[in-house]
Amino acid sequence: MKCKFVALVLGIAMVITSLAGCGSESTKESDSVSSSTENSKEQQDTEAEVVEGIPVDHFAGTELDIAIVRRDALDPSEDFNEKPIIKLVEEATGIHVNWTVIDGSVASERVSALLASEDLPDAMLGLVSSSVLATSPSLFYDFSKEGLLETYAPDVIKDYQEGGQNCLELITWPDGSIRSLVGNVGCDYKSEGNGIMMINQKWLDAVNKEVPTTADEFYDVLCAFRDNDANGNGDPDDEIPLSFCHNDWAAWFMQFANSWGIAGKGSENKEHYMMLKDGIVEPTMDTQAYRDFLEYFHKLAEEGLLDIEGFSQTVEQYDTKQAENRVGIMLEWEPPVDLADDYVAMRPFKVDGYETVKTGGKNYCYGNLTALVASAECSNVEALLHWWNYMSSTPELKWTARYGEEGVCWYKDENGEFWRYSTPPEELGLDPNIQYTFYQAIGNTASPYLTPADVNTEDGVRKRMMDQVYDLILDEYIPTRLSDPLAVEERTFIETDLFEMVESFMATSVVNGVTDESWATYLDNLKTYQYYDWIDWWQGYVDGEY
Repeated sequence: MKCKFVALVLGIAMVITSLAGCGSESTKESDSVSSSTENSKEQQDTEAEVVEGIPVDHFAGTELDIAIVRRDALDPSEDFNEKPIIKLVEEATGIHVNWTVIDGSVASERVSALLASEDLPDAMLGLVSSSVLATSPSLFYDFSKEGLLETYAPDVIKDYQEGGQNCLELITWPDGSIRSLVGNVGCDYKSEGNGIMMINQKWLDAVNKEVPTTADEFYDVLCAFRDNDANGNGDPDDEIPLSFCHNDWAAWFMQFANSWGIAGKGSENKEHYMMLKDGIVEPTMDTQAYRDFLEYFHKLAEEGLLDIEGFSQTVEQYDTKQAENRVGIMLEWEPPVDLADDYVAMRPFKVDGYETVKTGGKNYCYGNLTALVASAECSNVEALLHWWNYMSSTPELKWTARYGEEGVCWYKDENGEFWRYSTPPEELGLDPNIQYTFYQAIGNTASPYLTPADVNTEDGVRKRMMDQVYDLILDEYIPTRLSDPLAVEERTFIETDLFEMVESFMATSVVNGVTDESWATYLDNLKTYQYYDWIDWWQGYVDGEY
């Protein structure tokens, strides 16, 4: 099916990311749930009746035109219908897909051209940005019509309800429309804690110290690392007691502020510039807690206990210091492989007068909110949803879509848990060096939604470290959902200069200290650079205004 529309989207910037998004404004003037095919009498209902137990082959013989992005050049597939998951779905449902495959390297240009043409496929997987979705809603189908998702995508709705987050709320726009469906991994226990502070246990043993739990103990351990050749290499001056890195996604400085009750849902500094408490967005960067945090870390920097290169060093420099066994305490996702047995997780230390928290978000949604979208004139929306629902109906099918063929790319153990092969099983005779999953799967941004129940929390260094800090991770945080790109543009206009000012003051204060005068000037600058307008914007976002 093709969708005709005026070429009003020429010049719209496309955002092709791991959270590529799209949605639709329904064609309200139509009384039927969707335009129905002529040869299927059952699909010509004038009302969106909720029909229980639709046979899996109800839409047999239906053809759909679907565009998808080829995310990696390593995938040589000429025909996506040869993918294991697509073969399984067509065999069961009888629905055949005519694919338009767009390489990721040219996706932005190709998608722009596609949207500006007079022909749009029935659906798109992992292709269209939420900005286009909001700017040109009439191009896309609105799934919010009563009974539509419940009837033709019941397993998808069940996953949304039981998957750890209210996915239906996350993809519902302020006007009540639903223009996309969620894909990829939803929640991931091991990811919810972002960066973790970890300490070298061998260094602790060398200086006869325990893992610090208070600010005074933390300072004492850092001094011991600095003064006692903790790494035992004979050089008493090469130890770096405490390090971080603003160019490493998991190692941003503001995570150290957890001890002063300041945390964000993500590792980046900007995530810590506000906190959501009982539905109210509260500023954090003008508080006494923030000043106390800066003053404490200035003391560490002044005494050579903090690696101030962290504000500017590259990831390579950061990793090299770790690999050389020169770092006592650091922020990381997990320690280097060669030092995995040396480091243990360290909870944010206790500071008198403050409640300790941990950066991260429990049940945080990592899914692609715009995995599947349909054109406004999709030839058969019911069949499309039925096709997507079947692919989403069991963990096995979802894993086949996300990772590839069972027994080749993944397996299910005796406990019913799913595991990926790091290399192909030897008996298959495949090259262990190839990225064989790219031959098998349809891509993470285009695959159905995996709930926490579908993803194991396999044991390992990262999981064990998460277990040590999980209770401190935020329960309440700014949600991730679709919002009006024009409103987002207003916010980002503020952020450019505001964040630069805040970062500059942060680094200067750590290196040179904070005075009453510098603090007063900084507070004035927060007003000048519209910090409180930024806070108000986020309150509006939380309240669902855009």
